[in-house]
Amino acid sequence: MRISSMQIHRLAVNAMLNQQSDVSHTQLQLATGRRILTPSEDPVASEQILQLRRTLDRTEQYTTNADQGRLRLQTEESVLASAGDQLQRIRELAIQAANDSNGQEQRAYIAKEMRELLDELVDLSNTTDGNGEYLFAGTMTQTKPFVRDSSGNIVYYGDQMQRFAQIGDSRQVAVSDPGSAVFELIKNGNGTFQVDMGAGNATNLMAYSYVGALGQVTSATITDPATFVAGEYRLQISGGTYNIYDESGGLIQSGATAASITFQGITANLVPGDGEYVIDATRSNLASIEVGSVLDSSAWVAEDYTVTIDSWVDPEDPSLGVNYTVNGVPSGFTVSGTLVYPDQSLTFRGIQTAIQGQPVPGDTFTIAPSTNQSLFETVDNLIYTLEHSGTTAADKTAFQQNVAKSLVDIDQGMTNLLDVRAEIGARLNAIDGQKGLDDAISLQTEAMISELGDLDYAEAISRFSIQMVGLQAAQQSYSKVQNLSLFNYI
Repeated sequence: MRISSMQIHRLAVNAMLNQQSDVSHTQLQLATGRRILTPSEDPVASEQILQLRRTLDRTEQYTTNADQGRLRLQTEESVLASAGDQLQRIRELAIQAANDSNGQEQRAYIAKEMRELLDELVDLSNTTDGNGEYLFAGTMTQTKPFVRDSSGNIVYYGDQMQRFAQIGDSRQVAVSDPGSAVFELIKNGNGTFQVDMGAGNATNLMAYSYVGALGQVTSATITDPATFVAGEYRLQISGGTYNIYDESGGLIQSGATAASITFQGITANLVPGDGEYVIDATRSNLASIEVGSVLDSSAWVAEDYTVTIDSWVDPEDPSLGVNYTVNGVPSGFTVSGTLVYPDQSLTFRGIQTAIQGQPVPGDTFTIAPSTNQSLFETVDNLIYTLEHSGTTAADKTAFQQNVAKSLVDIDQGMTNLLDVRAEIGARLNAIDGQKGLDDAISLQTEAMISELGDLDYAEAISRFSIQMVGLQAAQQSYSKVQNLSLFNYI
């Protein structure tokens, strides 16, 4: 076969160029550490690597979300811990203020400190994160959640939503709590029902008959506080006339017997009859009602109840107790019984409470379903109680009742904060668990990408050496062949 010199040169040059291309390709593989430099070299592996890199990018984003969510939840948990400390201090001050050794001036100082603590509590509820977003505004992160209105009430301006972070392909975790759920939607009382004493209880007085009296004082009430004079009075009825004596035996009023007699700012209602009666206008043991507890939640019916002290069991002996009636609205439920001081437990419809102190006919107490009450309102109520404590026996009893109610409401608030913190802890654990899974997925994905796309350096170096030897041989052989020509021999 005849081969021209031109063809020999062309074949030799093409061979060297191919060798140089192979060497360049291998050299680039060694420089980048990648086996596949272009998708066309291994389309199947290239597609797999592309999918794996998408998975890796997505997983890395989940990790970033988890880290940001963790930081936000840790900040929230720290804020709630501080809020709990503020409430604990307020609780301690309330117990201190309830001590009878404190007068109105001391309680006013305590109330002032409580107001400072309340302001700090509001500041905590308006905490922002590192991005300047409000923690407790729900999804309205640029809106200050808690603001005092013109009436001094603290109003929530956020929404009821939670923010969520995607930390896995099918896993989301809440990274915020709306301020309403943390600071506002807190059940007062014991969480099921709340109690209170009737507004008129402080004006009801103890009245009873001496042995042998033919009538009965059914009730005695302070009707004119301006002219009221405290003390123990003796009412004597005989032959259609009455005389009223003070503690020292001095006659202070007399007249014709009637079904209602008013004296010293007091109105006594009675069933007239000859005899002697006592009207104790000191009321040193004003009755209050305990917070109570739920014995059987399935038996509890949430409606408004009024406990009314109807009468003495024996008008001549108050120690035998009082008759009471409980009325429920709107069901019309009613139950009655007897309370004997000092064990005066009330049990009905799955709940139990008790009357403390000495109730008298006319006293009322209310039991109603618990309602939502904000922490701020609870503390405001307590401050108001401290700032308006009175000096009479009735005032002191009402003060103790209101402080006791506030303490229970504070406990409910502290429990709610602890519940939210427990939820935050659970979310942090979920983030940790998912982050560990994401790290494992990232590691596995990177390993698969490496297996598919990374260069085997030992094989590549060996191949490079062989290619270099081949290239050098081609170049040397070409240098010898390129000068061969018949014209050299003519």
